[in-house]
Amino acid sequence: MPEDLPKLKAELTRPSGKKEPVKCGMAPDGSLELEFTPEEPGVHSIEVKKNGKPVKGSPFKIVVEEPDSASSKPTVGSPCDVNLDIDDVNLPDDLDKLKAELTRPSGKKEPVGCTMAPDGSLAISFTPEEVGKHLLEVKKNRRPVKGSPFEIMVEEAVSPVSKPTVGNKCDVDFDIPDINLPDDLKHLNAKLTRPTGKVEEIPCKCSPDDTLALEFTPTEPGKHVID
Repeated sequence: MPEDLPKLKAELTRPSGKKEPVKCGMAPDGSLELEFTPEEPGVHSIEVKKNGKPVKGSPFKIVVEEPDSASSKPTVGSPCDVNLDIDDVNLPDDLDKLKAELTRPSGKKEPVGCTMAPDGSLAISFTPEEVGKHLLEVKKNRRPVKGSPFEIMVEEAVSPVSKPTVGNKCDVDFDIPDINLPDDLKHLNAKLTRPTGKVEEIPCKCSPDDTLALEFTPTEPGKHVID
Protein backbone atom coordinates (compact mmCIF):
# COMPACT_ATOMS: atom_id res chain seq x y z
CA MET A 1 0.00 0.00 0.00
CA PRO A 2 1.34 3.51 -0.81
CA GLU A 3 0.74 4.69 2.75
CA ASP A 4 3.12 1.99 4.07
CA LEU A 5 6.11 3.16 1.97
CA PRO A 6 7.39 5.68 4.57
CA LYS A 7 7.31 2.91 7.19
CA LEU A 8 9.47 0.52 5.15
CA LYS A 9 13.23 0.09 5.14
CA ALA A 10 15.20 -2.49 3.16
CA GLU A 11 18.78 -3.66 3.50
CA LEU A 12 20.73 -5.75 0.99
CA THR A 13 23.35 -8.26 2.11
CA ARG A 14 25.66 -9.29 -0.73
CA PRO A 15 27.34 -12.75 -0.86
CA SER A 16 30.55 -11.16 0.47
CA GLY A 17 28.66 -9.99 3.56
CA LYS A 18 28.62 -6.33 2.53
CA LYS A 19 25.41 -4.60 3.65
CA GLU A 20 23.77 -1.53 2.12
CA PRO A 21 20.37 0.15 2.16
CA VAL A 22 17.97 -0.41 -0.75
CA LYS A 23 15.33 2.12 -1.75
CA CYS A 24 11.71 0.94 -1.45
CA GLY A 25 9.31 1.87 -4.23
CA MET A 26 5.91 0.82 -5.52
CA ALA A 27 5.53 -1.15 -8.76
CA PRO A 28 2.67 -0.39 -11.21
CA ASP A 29 0.72 -3.38 -9.85
CA GLY A 30 0.92 -2.02 -6.29
CA SER A 31 3.58 -4.47 -5.11
CA LEU A 32 6.82 -3.50 -3.36
CA GLU A 33 9.63 -2.68 -5.78
CA LEU A 34 13.30 -3.02 -4.81
CA GLU A 35 16.26 -2.43 -7.09
CA PHE A 36 20.01 -3.11 -6.89
CA THR A 37 22.89 -3.89 -9.21
CA PRO A 38 24.65 -7.24 -8.58
CA GLU A 39 28.43 -7.02 -8.39
CA GLU A 40 29.14 -10.68 -7.65
CA PRO A 41 27.46 -14.07 -8.16
CA GLY A 42 25.80 -15.88 -5.27
CA VAL A 43 22.90 -15.57 -2.84
CA HIS A 44 21.80 -12.00 -2.13
CA SER A 45 19.53 -11.38 0.85
CA ILE A 46 17.14 -8.43 1.17
CA GLU A 47 15.67 -7.76 4.61
CA VAL A 48 12.53 -5.63 4.57
CA LYS A 49 11.22 -4.08 7.79
CA LYS A 50 8.02 -2.18 8.53
CA ASN A 51 8.23 0.08 11.58
CA GLY A 52 11.44 -1.70 12.54
CA LYS A 53 9.96 -5.22 12.38
CA PRO A 54 10.64 -7.77 9.58
CA VAL A 55 7.72 -8.20 7.17
CA LYS A 56 6.36 -11.66 6.35
CA GLY A 57 8.77 -13.64 4.17
CA SER A 58 11.77 -11.44 5.00
CA PRO A 59 14.66 -11.84 4.33
CA PHE A 60 14.05 -12.48 0.60
CA LYS A 61 16.72 -14.53 -1.17
CA ILE A 62 17.85 -13.77 -4.73
CA VAL A 63 20.35 -16.00 -6.53
CA VAL A 64 22.60 -14.14 -8.98
CA GLU A 65 24.52 -16.18 -11.55
CA GLU A 66 27.65 -15.43 -13.53
CA PRO A 67 26.78 -13.95 -16.94
CA ASP A 68 27.02 -16.43 -19.79
CA SER A 69 30.21 -15.87 -21.75
CA ALA A 70 29.53 -14.98 -25.32
CA SER A 71 30.78 -17.56 -27.79
CA SER A 72 34.23 -16.71 -29.14
CA LYS A 73 33.33 -18.33 -32.47
CA PRO A 74 32.29 -16.09 -35.36
CA THR A 75 28.54 -16.02 -35.98
CA VAL A 76 26.33 -14.80 -38.81
CA GLY A 77 25.47 -11.11 -38.58
CA SER A 78 28.11 -10.20 -36.00
CA PRO A 79 31.39 -8.45 -36.95
CA CYS A 80 34.29 -10.90 -37.10
CA ASP A 81 37.76 -9.59 -36.20
CA VAL A 82 40.64 -11.80 -37.29
CA ASN A 83 44.20 -11.28 -36.04
CA LEU A 84 46.96 -13.06 -37.94
CA ASP A 85 50.57 -13.36 -36.82
CA ILE A 86 52.39 -14.16 -40.08
CA ASP A 87 56.12 -14.98 -40.14
CA ASP A 88 56.92 -13.37 -43.49
CA VAL A 89 54.99 -10.15 -42.79
CA ASN A 90 56.75 -7.32 -40.97
CA LEU A 91 54.34 -4.67 -39.72
CA PRO A 92 53.90 -1.76 -40.09
CA ASP A 93 56.53 -1.68 -42.89
CA ASP A 94 54.72 -4.26 -45.07
CA LEU A 95 51.21 -2.87 -44.62
CA ASP A 96 51.09 -1.06 -48.00
CA LYS A 97 52.33 -4.23 -49.75
CA LEU A 98 49.44 -6.38 -48.49
CA LYS A 99 46.10 -7.18 -50.06
CA ALA A 100 43.44 -9.53 -48.68
CA GLU A 101 40.46 -11.19 -50.31
CA LEU A 102 37.57 -12.97 -48.59
CA THR A 103 35.84 -15.95 -50.19
CA ARG A 104 32.46 -16.69 -48.61
CA PRO A 105 30.99 -20.25 -48.52
CA SER A 106 28.79 -19.42 -51.52
CA GLY A 107 31.92 -18.65 -53.55
CA LYS A 108 31.42 -14.88 -53.49
CA LYS A 109 34.75 -13.04 -53.38
CA GLU A 110 35.40 -9.53 -52.08
CA PRO A 111 38.39 -7.46 -50.99
CA VAL A 112 38.84 -6.74 -47.27
CA GLY A 113 41.02 -4.12 -45.62
CA CYS A 114 44.29 -4.82 -43.81
CA THR A 115 45.30 -2.92 -40.66
CA MET A 116 47.77 -3.43 -37.84
CA ALA A 117 46.46 -4.51 -34.44
CA PRO A 118 47.87 -2.98 -31.22
CA ASP A 119 49.94 -6.16 -30.66
CA GLY A 120 51.59 -5.79 -34.08
CA SER A 121 49.65 -8.58 -35.81
CA LEU A 122 47.67 -8.25 -39.04
CA ALA A 123 44.02 -7.32 -38.36
CA ILE A 124 41.23 -8.07 -40.84
CA SER A 125 37.51 -7.50 -40.21
CA PHE A 126 34.37 -8.61 -42.01
CA THR A 127 30.73 -9.42 -41.21
CA PRO A 128 29.65 -13.02 -41.97
CA GLU A 129 26.40 -13.34 -43.94
CA GLU A 130 26.25 -17.14 -44.16
CA VAL A 131 27.24 -20.23 -42.20
CA GLY A 132 30.28 -22.27 -43.24
CA LYS A 133 33.95 -22.06 -44.17
CA HIS A 134 35.28 -18.64 -45.12
CA LEU A 135 38.70 -18.28 -46.74
CA LEU A 136 40.98 -15.27 -46.25
CA GLU A 137 43.68 -15.04 -48.88
CA VAL A 138 46.46 -12.63 -47.97
CA LYS A 139 49.08 -11.60 -50.50
CA LYS A 140 52.28 -9.59 -50.12
CA ASN A 141 53.54 -8.07 -53.37
CA ARG A 142 50.92 -10.25 -55.15
CA ARG A 143 52.29 -13.49 -53.67
CA PRO A 144 50.45 -15.52 -51.00
CA VAL A 145 51.95 -15.10 -47.53
CA LYS A 146 52.85 -18.12 -45.42
CA GLY A 147 49.71 -20.03 -44.33
CA SER A 148 47.38 -18.33 -46.82
CA PRO A 149 44.49 -18.93 -47.40
CA PHE A 150 43.37 -18.84 -43.75
CA GLU A 151 40.18 -20.75 -42.86
CA ILE A 152 37.49 -19.27 -40.62
CA MET A 153 34.43 -21.32 -39.65
CA VAL A 154 31.26 -19.29 -39.05
CA GLU A 155 28.31 -20.64 -37.06
CA GLU A 156 24.64 -19.71 -36.92
CA ALA A 157 23.89 -17.08 -34.29
CA VAL A 158 22.10 -18.58 -31.27
CA SER A 159 19.44 -16.50 -29.55
CA PRO A 160 19.84 -16.40 -25.76
CA VAL A 161 17.19 -18.26 -23.76
CA SER A 162 14.80 -15.77 -22.25
CA LYS A 163 13.88 -16.45 -18.63
CA PRO A 164 11.45 -14.45 -16.50
CA THR A 165 13.32 -12.04 -14.23
CA VAL A 166 12.29 -9.94 -11.25
CA GLY A 167 10.99 -6.51 -12.26
CA ASN A 168 10.43 -7.33 -15.93
CA LYS A 169 7.06 -8.16 -17.46
CA CYS A 170 6.55 -11.89 -18.07
CA ASP A 171 4.30 -12.95 -20.97
CA VAL A 172 3.10 -16.57 -21.12
CA ASP A 173 0.90 -18.29 -23.72
CA PHE A 174 -1.04 -21.51 -23.14
CA ASP A 175 -2.59 -23.68 -25.85
CA ILE A 176 -5.30 -25.51 -23.87
CA PRO A 177 -7.33 -28.15 -25.78
CA ASP A 178 -10.64 -27.62 -23.91
CA ILE A 179 -10.62 -23.84 -24.33
CA ASN A 180 -11.99 -22.38 -27.54
CA LEU A 181 -10.73 -18.85 -28.09
CA PRO A 182 -11.83 -16.14 -28.52
CA ASP A 183 -15.36 -17.46 -27.73
CA ASP A 184 -14.46 -18.74 -24.23
CA LEU A 185 -12.56 -15.62 -23.15
CA LYS A 186 -15.54 -14.16 -21.23
CA HIS A 187 -15.80 -17.36 -19.17
CA LEU A 188 -12.17 -17.41 -18.02
CA ASN A 189 -10.59 -16.19 -14.78
CA ALA A 190 -6.93 -16.54 -13.81
CA LYS A 191 -5.17 -16.20 -10.46
CA LEU A 192 -1.45 -15.91 -9.79
CA THR A 193 0.10 -17.25 -6.59
CA ARG A 194 3.52 -15.72 -5.90
CA PRO A 195 6.29 -17.60 -4.02
CA THR A 196 5.35 -15.82 -0.77
CA GLY A 197 1.75 -17.08 -1.11
CA LYS A 198 0.27 -13.76 -2.21
CA VAL A 199 -2.69 -14.40 -4.57
CA GLU A 200 -3.90 -11.93 -7.17
CA GLU A 201 -6.08 -11.97 -10.27
CA ILE A 202 -4.48 -11.51 -13.69
CA PRO A 203 -6.34 -10.67 -16.90
CA CYS A 204 -6.98 -13.30 -19.56
CA LYS A 205 -6.38 -12.25 -23.16
CA CYS A 206 -6.43 -13.88 -26.56
CA SER A 207 -3.11 -13.90 -28.43
CA PRO A 208 -2.93 -13.44 -32.23
CA ASP A 209 -2.72 -17.23 -32.71
CA ASP A 210 -5.85 -17.77 -30.53
CA THR A 211 -3.99 -19.16 -27.51
CA LEU A 212 -4.53 -17.95 -23.94
CA ALA A 213 -2.21 -15.01 -23.16
CA LEU A 214 -1.40 -14.08 -19.57
CA GLU A 215 1.04 -11.52 -18.23
CA PHE A 216 2.40 -10.44 -14.85
CA THR A 217 5.49 -8.78 -13.41
CA PRO A 218 7.58 -10.96 -11.04
CA THR A 219 8.50 -9.12 -7.84
CA GLU A 220 10.43 -11.98 -6.24
CA PRO A 221 12.37 -15.04 -7.37
CA GLY A 222 10.87 -18.51 -7.04
CA LYS A 223 7.96 -20.67 -8.22
CA HIS A 224 4.87 -18.85 -9.47
CA VAL A 225 1.60 -20.78 -9.91
CA ILE A 226 -1.19 -19.77 -12.28
CA ASP A 227 -4.64 -21.24 -11.67
